[in-house]
Amino acid sequence: MDRRDRAALDDLHQRPAPGVIQQGTLAGRLAVKQTIGTAGVEPYHPVPHNLPTYPADQRYQSPLRERVLSIDEMARIAWYASHNPSLFRFVALQFATAIRPAAALKFDPARQYDDGTGLIDLQPEASPQTKKRNAVIPAIRPFRPVLRAWTEEGAKPVSSHKTAWRIMRRVLQLTDDVHPKTIRHTIATLLYADDTVPEREIVEMLGHEGKLARTTRVYAKYDPTRLKAATRSLTTLWLQVSRAAKHYAADHLLTTGMRGDPFSVAPK
Repeated sequence: MDRRDRAALDDLHQRPAPGVIQQGTLAGRLAVKQTIGTAGVEPYHPVPHNLPTYPADQRYQSPLRERVLSIDEMARIAWYASHNPSLFRFVALQFATAIRPAAALKFDPARQYDDGTGLIDLQPEASPQTKKRNAVIPAIRPFRPVLRAWTEEGAKPVSSHKTAWRIMRRVLQLTDDVHPKTIRHTIATLLYADDTVPEREIVEMLGHEGKLARTTRVYAKYDPTRLKAATRSLTTLWLQVSRAAKHYAADHLLTTGMRGDPFSVAPK
């Protein structure tokens, strides 16, 4: 790990996001009873009982995003990731920006970070802009040394961290519902819980549309320097995780067996 990454880890040591619930549709028809009498046609009477029901197909349901990491869990993830520079930068970028994991994999600081302005463009250069917008946001100061070292060394293409993530989850004894996107949901939850952060700043930082009318969004231009409260809250969170990670590192070692046995955490 680069010494600036290590220094950043030392710093890193120093409202729930709603789940997407897809309801299954129930196919059925109301039974209609029509009786034709000599006096004419009587009105029909729907019978809404004894209808067949069909359970929603689980294959087409998105998992609930209710899992929120604790500060201790975030600290352990940061500590473990610090042993793998690529994984550390992937995790640290999410802690500092709440970037979507897919965009984090494509992140190139040489093209997406301006050290002069301190702004990060979270939209990958080669990717088309979709409804899942990636915003331009300020880089919190404790994360800037990581960005500078990352820029100098150059971004190395990474297609996936799935294997490394599964190993980390097992070693740290995290539950199976902890995924890279859990970090984004955790950051959003903690920002919403911070009463000093206006909701509009959270919406803009996460790349959501928000409540502004379409015409208003055309004329009211986005200004990333306005995200002062969100930036301050993210910095505070980074330092909380930093202190907890440093405390954990003081008492634990990441070890492997002599023959390349799986990683494990051992007390010092």
